[in-house]
Amino acid sequence: MQKNTLGVALVKRACPLCGKIEDGEIIMNTRLSERAAKKVEELNGKTIGLMDKPCSECADIMSMAFLIIGIIEEKSEDPKNPYRSGNIWGIKKESALEILGA
Repeated sequence: MQKNTLGVALVKRACPLCGKIEDGEIIMNTRLSERAAKKVEELNGKTIGLMDKPCSECADIMSMAFLIIGIIEEKSEDPKNPYRSGNIWGIKKESALEILGA
């Protein structure tokens, strides 16, 4: 019986702004042991973190407007990574400059 020592998985990543889940990297077991291969294969299809850049939809909105992301302060433990409410608004750059008087 041949041992399965090569584990491969397609993982997913979340957009840091809207939370949309997209396909991420293909990861492989580099230790070539059955145990490590099983751990890698268990990650297949799971979300393992945030993307480095916003998703294409958020990037399109950001090219035309500022994004305002709603948060829930009561659930936010870390001010650098607040708990997002899921609400996202775009305000055109011209409107923001007019409102802020800049």
